[in-house]
This record gives sequence, structure tokens and C-alpha cells, in this order.
Amino acid sequence: MKQFLSILFFAITASLVSFARDIVPFTINPSTNQMEVEVFVNNDTVPFNFVLDTGASAVFANSNSERLVKLLNLCDTDTIENAYSTTIAYKTPHDNQLMMGSLICDSIQIYCDTDPNAQYDGIIGLSLLKNFKLGILPSSGMMVFCNYEEPLRFPDSVELPLISGNGVLGTDMSIKSDTCTHSGIFMLDTGFGGTVNFSSKFIERNGLSNKLKEFGNAASTDGAGVSGETLLVTVPRTFFAGEALPLLPCQMDVNSSNSAYTNVFDGIIGYDILKRFNMIFDFNNSKLYIAPNFDFFSPFTFIKHQ
Repeated sequence: MKQFLSILFFAITASLVSFARDIVPFTINPSTNQMEVEVFVNNDTVPFNFVLDTGASAVFANSNSERLVKLLNLCDTDTIENAYSTTIAYKTPHDNQLMMGSLICDSIQIYCDTDPNAQYDGIIGLSLLKNFKLGILPSSGMMVFCNYEEPLRFPDSVELPLISGNGVLGTDMSIKSDTCTHSGIFMLDTGFGGTVNFSSKFIERNGLSNKLKEFGNAASTDGAGVSGETLLVTVPRTFFAGEALPLLPCQMDVNSSNSAYTNVFDGIIGYDILKRFNMIFDFNNSKLYIAPNFDFFSPFTFIKHQ
């Protein structure tokens, strides 16, 4: 059986690569559970460490990385709409070049902001990713960037809608308690290392406070650097992409009602869920094609107590 699965996996990978225009490898930071890629900026010969973040609307440089900032031609400030908030950041003209793996992207605009706690030099967000049909294969640690007219498919994948809001994207997910099912639209955020974070609005609207089992608490910080409080809970049964995830450990926001993302989304789906699926983002047609991979039954490891 294992031999058959291995053959099937390599056959799927080969079929994807045969049509792919560019392949970009990535690694996972063990302390943040984020996807990291080596990026060469403006023909510099030493790579920078960027996070691939579908919860970011643009490409960002961390101004704490002095070497990176020196390579950029900052011009003026601009207002940027992010998943969590609206911020003002320095921006560059559309004159930057980024190279990731075999992918070379010209005419890229980069915003420069400060995150003193970040372990990365920059962020690759949707302003770059949406130029391609993007396949992410977490089990093999690679991304496939295609032109929109090129075929890119997984066998037996489920089609989900991509729903826009606050500069980012989300999709459908539901949870089932003892009495009923509660459905919502959740942001797809590879920059969030956890499983699922439920907004306080979703909790209140569905009366979930007494239906989810609490097992701890933790501090949280949103994308704008605003500290908050979350409860750690287990969900009886979560349904995502046609698959059931029983007794899922999640975070439940206590004070997220004023966060910008809750105007559109009911919560966040993080990388500890997304890594269990092979995904194709068809941004042009607002579709997500998703299928479980070999990590689907791996333990949930990125839940931290305070």
C-alpha cells in the first residue's frame, strides 16, 4: 500500500511539473510554522528570507533588514488594506525584480514596514501571487507557478469558491456541534501557523461559547501588531474541503470584534490545516481546488498554551 501511495504521489507531482512554468521550493520555519522561500532581490547575489503569506495583500520588506532596504528605491507613503487592518507604509515604484527558485518576477512594487518580532526579511503576498495559477504541494515542499491558460489539476480534488475581502481571500468551512451545523467564510492564511481562529462575531452569532470545550488560553497578536486574548478550544467536528476533522484544537478570539477582517470573514484557516491539503489557487476564476495529501492525519502540533 505504501509503495502504491508513493508511486501515485510521484505520478501526480510529475504531471503537475510537466505543465508547470516555474517551480519554487519552500521550507517550514519550525518555530512559526510558516512557509519560507529564498528570494533574490534586484539582482543581489545573497538571498533573503521571505514568508509566503496568503493573508497579506502585497509584497512587504521588513525595514529591520537594512541590507534589503538599501536595495529598494523608497518613494513615498501609501495606505495599504490588509486582512486585519489598514496601515500606512513606505512604497517603492514598480521597478523591483524578485527571483524565487526558477521564477523571475519583474516590475514588482514592494512596501516597507516594520515588524520588530519578525523572523523574516519580507513577505510575498497576493499582489504577486495573483498573477499566476498557483499550486502548493506541502508534502513535497514546492510551489508550482503557471500561466492561467496552462492546465493544473489534482485527481479527485474538491472545488471551493475564493471570496475576496480586505485585500485577501477566504473560502467556506463549517463546524458541527451536538445540535446543529454552523457555516462561515474563513480567511485562507498561510502566514498564520495555527489551525483555525474563530472570530468573536462568529462565536456570538452561533452561540458557540458554551458548545466548545476550553482547555487553555493564549495571547495573540494580529497583523497590525495589536495584542489580544484567545481561548484554546476543541471543536467536536470541523468540515473543510469535504473532509471531517474531529476534535480539532482551535483558537477562539475574545476581543476580535473590531478587527477589520471580521467584516468579511468569520475566522482564519491557518497553515496547520492547509498543510494537510494540496491546493491550486485559480485566482483568475475565483476557485480553489483542494485535495488531502499524505500529511492529512499528522498530529496538530502548533497549539501553544500561555
